[in-house]
Amino acid sequence: EVVLEMAGGNADLENIKGRLAVNTRAGDIILRGLKGRAEVATLGGNLELSDVEGDVNVNNEAGDIHITDGSGNVRVQSGSGDLVIGQLTGDSLWVHLNAGDLELQNYTGKGIFDLNYSDVSIEDMIGPLMIELNMGSMAIDRLRGQLSVRMKVGNLEVNRHVGSGRVQVDRGRSEERRVGKECRSRWSPYH
Repeated sequence: EVVLEMAGGNADLENIKGRLAVNTRAGDIILRGLKGRAEVATLGGNLELSDVEGDVNVNNEAGDIHITDGSGNVRVQSGSGDLVIGQLTGDSLWVHLNAGDLELQNYTGKGIFDLNYSDVSIEDMIGPLMIELNMGSMAIDRLRGQLSVRMKVGNLEVNRHVGSGRVQVDRGRSEERRVGKECRSRWSPYH
């Protein structure tokens, strides 16, 4: 087991086997060649994981996250920053982003995404995909598997999808529209 606690500064880690626990307040983390389980918590800074075999759990308050070339289950919770995932195979990928863009390329497995303010780009995915997006745009290209999308505000573009799908668009009245209508009726000459 490797435990790394840092108040600041950057860390570059390679070829770790077993459990890795990282807790930082600031600074970038680069991890290559993990075979095991990683728990990463950062308040600020970028995170780059590559050649990972095992489960990864990331809790990142601010900063970009890149996860490439690996296998295992991934769970990401991020306050702000972009997330890029490429060449990954696993049973599940769970992502919660408050603000930041998501780019997913060549993923095989189940994907569950809860996104508040994001632009999403998904290319070459095999497996079921569930996305809930409050505000943003989404482009999906080459998905093989079930698709379930729930959007409040934004644009959706799907190309080359093989499988079943369901898209739900929740377009409730915005607060600005409701208040504007109240003001117009209050000052109407017929009021």
